[in-house]
Amino acid sequence: MMSRLAEGKCSSLLTWLKGVVRGMFLSKEHAARFWEVWQRLERRSEQEDGCLLYVLTAFLDVWREAQAVGVDQGQVLDWRPVVQMISGASHGRRVLLNWALGLAAVAEDEMDPVVLMILDEEHFCVAVEALLIRRYGLRVLMPREGGVR
Repeated sequence: MMSRLAEGKCSSLLTWLKGVVRGMFLSKEHAARFWEVWQRLERRSEQEDGCLLYVLTAFLDVWREAQAVGVDQGQVLDWRPVVQMISGASHGRRVLLNWALGLAAVAEDEMDPVVLMILDEEHFCVAVEALLIRRYGLRVLMPREGGVR
């Protein structure tokens, strides 16, 4: 017999998995922001650039700051200064941005996945989804079109 705590954790995990199965974006708006910029991005790697752009477009407040430094124009040569210029991000979002830099192999410091433990469920899911993009590429964003799941 499962404890109430274990039942709650399983329930949260199932809820999260259902969300992942229906698509990797937080919202339709997130998907629209991502794909609009992805088409213009002078990219080097769908995995490296994709995981960073996924995190940058996930939350509207972060995205507005990224737009202010020209990310939406698609001509990003170095992500590090772009992320450093985003000053208004909350601590959780800053952790996500640094995580994405690490995934894209452009972080100055080594990645420590333990820092993700401070994140709430929504931010943690974005971190995991960025990791999946880094590992498998953009096909994880298109589950019905031959994606990983």
